[in-house]
Order: sequence, then structure tokens, then C-alpha cells
Amino acid sequence: MQKRVPYFIITLLAMLVLASCTSAPFVVEPKLTFVPPIRLKVSAIKLENQSDQDAVPRFSESFRLSEKLQQAVQAWSDAHLLSVGGNIAGIDTAYLVINQAVLKETQLPRPSGIAGAFIEAPSERYEGEIDVRLETRDVHGFTARSASAQVKQTRYAYAKMTLSEREALWSAIINNILVTLDQALKQRIATHLGSLIDMAP
Repeated sequence: MQKRVPYFIITLLAMLVLASCTSAPFVVEPKLTFVPPIRLKVSAIKLENQSDQDAVPRFSESFRLSEKLQQAVQAWSDAHLLSVGGNIAGIDTAYLVINQAVLKETQLPRPSGIAGAFIEAPSERYEGEIDVRLETRDVHGFTARSASAQVKQTRYAYAKMTLSEREALWSAIINNILVTLDQALKQRIATHLGSLIDMAP
């Protein structure tokens, strides 16, 4: 007589198989801990994401990577733009506006003919772009003064790369963008919004 496998065991096995097929979520941790933050004499710094959500197709790899880039910018802002309190000429709030933050994946054509069999050509191109500005506004909500920075970076992936190697590549792109953004925007803030910088140790 053939024994029947209990239903709960079948369910448990199915859940284990499904879990083994699902990769852990891709996480980006901005590696800028060695960079000192910039202290601003305002009571609050508000983030506004105005990035074009239609710049890449929804539910695509590009959309997912762009979300990761935008989240990384927010994490950078929280850690490296600090409000220490203050009110200069009625200004007590600064706004970090993300004009654009996208990381696009483009599938590249494979070389044809004999060359395609011997040449290891990249299979995907990743183009990261970020455009942000830090601004103050007057009592009517219009921009009073601002400092902006734009960063672009392009990297390539190859078909033989593992998922871990691709995630390392994506993290490197995002972190390199943030490092460049940090340097560029802080220089522009010093130039255009210097009166807001708190120089106290």
C-alpha cells in the first residue's frame, strides 16, 4: 500500500523551493562614511523627488535600479546634509530637489559571425545620471538661491557575469555617482549658499 505524504509537508517543501529560487533584495549602502557632512544653518532640510518616473519603463530592470539610485541619494542627504538650526533673513528651510535620478540598462547586440564567437563583447550598458539642486525659497515659495550638480557615469556588463558580480557593479556605479555628487554639490553650496554653512567644529 502506497503511503500518502501529509499535505503540510508538501506545502513546506514548496515554500522552501520557492525561497531558494528567490534572490535576496539588492541593497546599496552608500560608502561615504569617511566624508564629513556639511552643516547648514537651517531648521530643516526637505527632500523633493521630481525625477521623471516615466524616464524608464515601469517593472523593468532600469526602473528598479533607478529606484535604488533615488533611495541612495536620500540616504546620502540624510547623512551628509545636516540642519543645525537657524534663520537667516527669514530662511529656515533648505530643499534638496532631485531633478533626475535614473540608472538605465540597455541590452547590446551580440557581434555576429566569427568575431562573435571569439570576442567577448559587453552584453549590457548601464548609464547612471543624477541632477540635483539644493535651494532656499522666499516667502512666496519661489527659489531664492540654489546650488546644483549633475553627474553621469557609464559602465558595462558581460554575459558571463554572475548575479553577485552584477550587483557589485550596480553598487559601484551608484557609489561612484554619490562620491562625485558629494564633492561637486558641496563645492557649489560653498560658492552659492555660503552664508548657510555652519563652520562651527
